[in-house]
Amino acid sequence: MNLAYGANTLEFRVQSTVCGDDDVRVTSTLFMWHASSKLVVADIDLVVGSDSFDRSASSAADFFTHVLGHGYQLIYLSSRRRSVRDELPHAPLLGAFLGLALDTPDQTSVKLAMLQQLQALYPPDVNPFYAGLTNAHHAHAFLHSGLHPGKVLVMDGGRFRLAHQKVLKATDTSYADLKDPRTFDMMFPPVQQQQHDATFQEEAFNDMNFWRLPPPRM
Repeated sequence: MNLAYGANTLEFRVQSTVCGDDDVRVTSTLFMWHASSKLVVADIDLVVGSDSFDRSASSAADFFTHVLGHGYQLIYLSSRRRSVRDELPHAPLLGAFLGLALDTPDQTSVKLAMLQQLQALYPPDVNPFYAGLTNAHHAHAFLHSGLHPGKVLVMDGGRFRLAHQKVLKATDTSYADLKDPRTFDMMFPPVQQQQHDATFQEEAFNDMNFWRLPPPRM
């Protein structure tokens, strides 16, 4: 198929059998990433805002653009037929449009299944997940799928403020604050392009990593 790393456009055409009618064409995007790619998973139903493109969605879009700019890959999760995803940076969407309430056990199970199916695409010894954004109700699904506790940001939907799953439980911040280079570069260190030729390395305990957890009590 001559696929290249990144986004590949696919076109499906159905030839019309009715004289005078145009052929029907449908396009889609196939993303191909190296096994060493680091994925940032965002549950956009919960961490972006309402269906309208409001201020929180605009801030999230800018934040996600910076994540992509540092060499990470984005994946969106959604169970809504309509959302703000069209206004966000182009990235694959895993969707289960079942009409379930957002904070139900069924929703949590669906999100966990999505993440596990994504994990299954990678070699058994590779954890592709680098960070995740969700709410407190769904955080355990993200953790169970292999995300490190120090790499989950939890959204307070009432105020649209983010708090760190472990380190920042007592404080919160905004997308705009996270985008500050002094913070962002530690949270998401730039990924070198040469990483496709290197071994995937876990950075959970990197001394300069924002996500570093405090040492356990002895």
